[in-house]
Amino acid sequence: MTEISRHSRYSRKEISRTYQVMVKALKMHSMPPLPEDYLPRICSKLELSPKVEGAARDLLRAAQDVPLTNSVPISLAAAAVYIASIVNNERRKQKDVARAADLTEVTIRSRYKEMAQFLNIDIHI
Repeated sequence: MTEISRHSRYSRKEISRTYQVMVKALKMHSMPPLPEDYLPRICSKLELSPKVEGAARDLLRAAQDVPLTNSVPISLAAAAVYIASIVNNERRKQKDVARAADLTEVTIRSRYKEMAQFLNIDIHI
């Protein structure tokens, strides 16, 4: 919704309210997005190869039951992309991954460290 509001004249709050009215009127059940849903967009913005996207998808599958502090799907996707880019020698800066996912560098740093630790991945920066 943030992206939609950026490209329209309506605030995120107005778009969110309208969305909720539509969901209720249509008697729909909205499902929260999965981390995997964000991978193509993040990888595309960072100009990463399909190999990195696939590796990030594999990391997310492996980390499905990880008790991470922040379960916001896009932050998990961004962390997986960051790790996958390093492992596949297509390293991107935390700043760039954060910008592509519209997150902070601190969020990327926290999520990737938790994910790497849980999956026993040793990353040297």
